[in-house]
Amino acid sequence: MALQPGWKQHEIQILRDNYRKLYAKDITKLLPNRSINAVRVKGQRLGLLSKRTTSNQEKKYILKNYATKPMKEMSEKLGKSKQVIYNFANRNGLKKEIKAKWKLTEEQRFKRSIAMKGIKKSPEHLAKIKQSRTLFKKGRIPHNFVDGKSKQRKRIYVNPTIKKEAIERYHNCVLCKKSKDLCVHHIDMNRENNMLDNLICLCYICHGLVHSMNRNQFWQEYFKGVVNGY
Repeated sequence: MALQPGWKQHEIQILRDNYRKLYAKDITKLLPNRSINAVRVKGQRLGLLSKRTTSNQEKKYILKNYATKPMKEMSEKLGKSKQVIYNFANRNGLKKEIKAKWKLTEEQRFKRSIAMKGIKKSPEHLAKIKQSRTLFKKGRIPHNFVDGKSKQRKRIYVNPTIKKEAIERYHNCVLCKKSKDLCVHHIDMNRENNMLDNLICLCYICHGLVHSMNRNQFWQEYFKGVVNGY
């Protein structure tokens, strides 16, 4: 094959040695005078297989072992990324086959469900839940079904005038001293108690932090001390 103008013999040798091992972007570091597109075009003209290309032998290996071997092991064996292997398997319809072969057992599904919810329920508790659902399906009212409604907490909004007075009293968040995105927080955690002495100014981030820490007694004492200082 006649050499292309501009490509020297040692550059072609570097391309032949590394075209299968490295991506075009990495080959340009070995050939600083060549662009990514030039490396790809030259490799195609020379009939070389790139790192992204899957040979027939590699295709057979993936088709044979995709269902049983982990992706990491296959990636190390073939020298390809997991994404390349996954894309080839997806194009050849191996995804549904894998799901069927890796179907969870009832015991595995039970353990995963408990782990995901973060609450470990006893067998007696689960039996009561199942019994309640069974009674409801049969038209009978379970013991925990009251008036056809769950216990919904009605949202109570603070009077805008009182809210404005509370914000003007402190001017900024009492925790981080931020002066933007301010709201009011009920010190005693009672939304119905909208007295000015029970309201304190916080930013949205600190407000969410206070409610998420689950330390109501600590924050009540702390904020009462802040209110007494004003």
